[in-house]
Amino acid sequence: MNNEEEMLYRATVLKNQSEQLENTIQSANEQIKELEELNSTLSLIKNGEKQVLNPIGKGIYLKANIENDELFVNVGSNIVVKKTIPEGKKMIEEQTSKLRKASLEISMQLEQYAMEFQHMLKELNKIKEEQ
Repeated sequence: MNNEEEMLYRATVLKNQSEQLENTIQSANEQIKELEELNSTLSLIKNGEKQVLNPIGKGIYLKANIENDELFVNVGSNIVVKKTIPEGKKMIEEQTSKLRKASLEISMQLEQYAMEFQHMLKELNKIKEEQ
């Protein structure tokens, strides 16, 4: 494989990796949005709201009456524990913070890929000019 073919291969790999990272950022942003909506709903309940629209899937909601403010949280392996609203909000804020941090780190990686890609384009143009 000559230098030009090697650079084209590397550029293709970078493009594919960048697309994967962009999809990961998009997924993280969607999760952040869901967590923010959940946090907002918990704030309403904490402030005395007695009815909420509960999503049951695919954009379908069910009106639910709030009887108490106990939360039941799946903590993994189908283990469910009781939490208070402040505990739930804290958990959500921690998850949101982790997702934002991960998204920022991925964005920095994307910028690095973009700089590397620009450098490759300059090298390829240089090789073409020499031919």
